[in-house]
Amino acid sequence: MTLFRGTDLREDPWDNQDDYIIYGIGTIIWVVWTFIFHFIDHFTFNFVPWYIEPFSIIFPIMYIMIAEEYSKNPINWWPMFCGTKVKNKTEKIYTDDELHLLGGRLNVYQPDYKTLTFRRKVDAFKYTMFNDYRP
Repeated sequence: MTLFRGTDLREDPWDNQDDYIIYGIGTIIWVVWTFIFHFIDHFTFNFVPWYIEPFSIIFPIMYIMIAEEYSKNPINWWPMFCGTKVKNKTEKIYTDDELHLLGGRLNVYQPDYKTLTFRRKVDAFKYTMFNDYRP
């Protein structure tokens, strides 16, 4: 499976024989998840209708995707919903120690080297106005 097709002119665009291996592994994981979820639900409270059980894998997949971007701890997911974005003065990726000096993961998030996201507008204002800002 290639992520970007069209780089090789001799490549057949319909050659996707490796894709079926990935589809098979994904289908096996999905079926095993549904099987385990069904039997746990069946022998406990039986709250979930049978036609909803195959879609129960959506929530763990969403959790994994969000945990990759922000953190495994949901309290650090605040940049998805709020925050004040400001331009980074130094245009570099800060280490965890440097972010801790700016307020820590609960107050500052750096999505890329050009941007910082502050949870509070006061901290964003102080960062942009003063050169030696430490909260």
